[in-house]
Amino acid sequence: MRRTHALVMTTALALGLVSQARAQVEVGVKAGLTFATISESNLSPNFENKTGFAAGVHFGFPLGSNFMLQPEALLTQQGAGFTVPGGSGEIHLTYLQVPLNLRINFGNGSVRPFILAGPYAAFRLSCDIGDLFDSDCDNDISSTDWGLDFGGGIRFNKFFLEARYNLGLKDVSDLEQGFDSKQRVFMVMLGFAF
Repeated sequence: MRRTHALVMTTALALGLVSQARAQVEVGVKAGLTFATISESNLSPNFENKTGFAAGVHFGFPLGSNFMLQPEALLTQQGAGFTVPGGSGEIHLTYLQVPLNLRINFGNGSVRPFILAGPYAAFRLSCDIGDLFDSDCDNDISSTDWGLDFGGGIRFNKFFLEARYNLGLKDVSDLEQGFDSKQRVFMVMLGFAF
């Protein structure tokens, strides 16, 4: 129910923003890879990187000649690999991530570098620990995440290449053993802006 509510609210927000400023807003689509892990301060062994996929849309609202407010809706695959006595496995997490970035564009030609930064909120859509544990992932990992999103890229006319890092600030572990688990995700995406 919470997932559906979050998806409906995000879609309504996106459609409202587009209809409000259709003539001035930049709409972009993007897709790429995620390289994710979970930072764990009280667990040995440490988690390993897991590669996934990300795709979504962004809306750029001009705030002057070189500044834009850029809300986004991204579907991201995250999680981590792990090795424990008795085997290894992966935590598979899928999120609807909603960053709200300030983007600064440099230059004014057809090739323009940019940087972006801002907060994000993420709503878990699915979770799977695999066959190694008889654990219900829904009870072990929080249904929400939030943190900071920052990165940069370069635009070639309407095409762009972007790299960003998500620094999770929320403990996503719902276990009671005192774990402090935070998402760490590096993304590389290609996109097209309309």
